[in-house]
Amino acid sequence: MKNIRLFVFAAAIGLLGLVTGCESDNSGVKVPVTISFDNTNALDSAYTNEGCIITGTVSTEGKIQSIQFYSNFFFQDQESEVEIAGTKITNIQENPCKFSLDVRAISKNTNITVKVTDVNGNVTTSSPFKIKELIMNVNKYRNATLGGWNSNYWSCMDVHTGKAVASNSGTLIDLSFDYGQLASVDLDATVFYPEYYDGGRFPDSGIKFARTSITPAQFDEMRRDLLFKDMTATANTISPIAVGDVIFFQTKEGKKGLLKVVSLTAPDGDLVLDEIMQK
Repeated sequence: MKNIRLFVFAAAIGLLGLVTGCESDNSGVKVPVTISFDNTNALDSAYTNEGCIITGTVSTEGKIQSIQFYSNFFFQDQESEVEIAGTKITNIQENPCKFSLDVRAISKNTNITVKVTDVNGNVTTSSPFKIKELIMNVNKYRNATLGGWNSNYWSCMDVHTGKAVASNSGTLIDLSFDYGQLASVDLDATVFYPEYYDGGRFPDSGIKFARTSITPAQFDEMRRDLLFKDMTATANTISPIAVGDVIFFQTKEGKKGLLKVVSLTAPDGDLVLDEIMQK
């Protein structure tokens, strides 16, 4: 009986040694990891200084320590890779694990890679998610405030800078506003109140106008001139204008753009315009 007990004890010690040995042998084994992006083409686009949100999933057959995100980085004409600060994911409980990364202020073609570290310290790296930098071919201006006869704001605008200007600014003037209309001439001096002025305070600027079916939402989302580059305009004035109107214009030298009526307190009151114009 004593010999049998010794045999069982020895067998138990041997089994324990076998289990411990297996764990030790597997401590360096790489856990299978799959990294996938929701965009199956692994390609997205963002305009200069705007952002892009990348989403995807990490699936494993075991536990992982962390998920990290890296971006290509240019320094002294050399390209390297740096971790995106503040994006590391730890204490991962769910499997699969979904991730969302907000890449901000794109300033070049950007490659994002995802690196997953398993419980044994092994790293699995994804193929690059490519973000293409798109170049805007328009300038955008906001909140140019013009005024009609009963306003304290200037009545004219320089569309090349997106700013309201005084009626005596000469060549800086492209259009004037009063009584619910925009025009290429000095409306107050030549149309509404010529008795107060000795002729127009500036010559016809040559700008032309046309109405559009472009919505305010389309205007706000616009980054290129695709919706208006083929438009033409022939009108010297456009009237009446109302909040929500998106008006096409073409300058004397041929530059094209859009004006969105943001607010209008009265036909002869305060007018606020947003503008988009070809570079």
